[in-house]
Amino acid sequence: TSIEGIIAHSAPQALLLAGRHAPQLIIFDLFIGGMDGFDAIRHLTSDVGFQPATVVATSLSLSSEISQKAMRSGATEVLERPLHARVIGRLLHSLR
Repeated sequence: TSIEGIIAHSAPQALLLAGRHAPQLIIFDLFIGGMDGFDAIRHLTSDVGFQPATVVATSLSLSSEISQKAMRSGATEVLERPLHARVIGRLLHSLR
């Protein structure tokens, strides 16, 4: 299978690109900038016209409070960065 990746450099750009490309998997840095990452995930997961299969929230530094807030915002999973190839492989396998 082929995988096409798209990189956004801000939360607003990520929302725009997600709307254009309707990805099955979004790996979203909670502190990417441009807007609150938790609000951005809420926006992504509440948009009726766009329902990604999986939204994974990431951060370089996670606490249980941040993880819980991300899950309440609509993230499917919360993972601490750096993400390893094994983790990405598991996420992609779950989409099959």
